[in-house]
Amino acid sequence: MSLKLRPCLTFLKHRALWFRTPRRSCSNLEDDEKRGGFAKAFEKYTDPEFLEPKKPAQATPKQDLKFATLLRNSRLMQIGDPEGAVVTGEIYHVVGDDLYVEFGWKFPCVVRRPERNAE
Repeated sequence: MSLKLRPCLTFLKHRALWFRTPRRSCSNLEDDEKRGGFAKAFEKYTDPEFLEPKKPAQATPKQDLKFATLLRNSRLMQIGDPEGAVVTGEIYHVVGDDLYVEFGWKFPCVVRRPERNAE
């Protein structure tokens, strides 16, 4: 190796080590703010915790439940029968005597305009 390349390679080696050293102390908080995006990304992706393969989580065995069981236990069925229920909502569209009311469930509600207080 030529003598001219050796100082350059030494500089690059020290520079790479500088990027790899953890800088998490209180005195280096200002240095962390001054570092550019490349230095932050280099430190993040060369971190040993990032490079180690993650252990897969323990898989729970799936139970083969019937559709009827899943539907019965769903939140939609736990709401109960909506017929005759009193809800609070906002009228967002009017067509003739039909009022389209958004009350926060999955679908909007379409109701007839009341005879009293029809405005």
